[in-house]
Amino acid sequence: MSVRDFQNYYGVKRRRFLEIRTKANVKPKAYTSMLSVKDLRALLRYVSADRREAEQHRAHARQMATTPVRPIKPATPPKPPIDFEAQIEEALSKLAKTRRALVELTKDHLDDDDGSGRCRECNQPAPCLTKREMTRLGNDLLDEVAVWGSGGGSDSELTSTPDPERRLRKIYASRDRWLEVLVMLTKDHMNEDHHKRCGVCKVDDPCGMKAAFLRINRGIAWRVANEFYVMDDEELRAVFHRRPRYDYAADYEERNA
Repeated sequence: MSVRDFQNYYGVKRRRFLEIRTKANVKPKAYTSMLSVKDLRALLRYVSADRREAEQHRAHARQMATTPVRPIKPATPPKPPIDFEAQIEEALSKLAKTRRALVELTKDHLDDDDGSGRCRECNQPAPCLTKREMTRLGNDLLDEVAVWGSGGGSDSELTSTPDPERRLRKIYASRDRWLEVLVMLTKDHMNEDHHKRCGVCKVDDPCGMKAAFLRINRGIAWRVANEFYVMDDEELRAVFHRRPRYDYAADYEERNA
């Protein structure tokens, strides 16, 4: 077998033939040179090794192509630190707006002790409808409404808590307490019946309560009309009486007092 026949039969390129010829210590290199049986055996040892290596590469490539690669899940970025001071400032602002709305709507109805037997604000027999509703809904807030309505009142009890997270929770709990009474007092005034009349006051819409509410804080008023009005009592209780998170810090302080 000549060198040319060997290369063609075994698919060995010229450069590779010269490499394995050197390794096998075979002298013939010209295309027309004839190879002895001893030369063929020596060359085939390296050709077989090359084929085994090539087959191993192909098998590995097939395995890599058929083995699914599990995607690497990117690391979760760390949560940004909570800016409690900014949240506390925002919560205090919401509390102040909610409290002001309830105080402005009710303070003149609650102070009806002028001896005339009638409410000085709406001229209904005392106690008027607003005072009766406030007594039913927020009896524990009546004194606070009177204090804030006279220009007093302070949030120092809420803002004196050292821990900012607990301070924030206390402020929102106070806001929800005022907002619940405000919603229950006004929600039935915010939507008219099919005669375009207030279902509570029985006067043309808007009634005095709705008009005053829109004047004091239009944003909260429209939230009551469009969000809270469609909720039943159970849904409202779920909104305003969420299960509080257990305050381990307070419990620790009590046990170690």
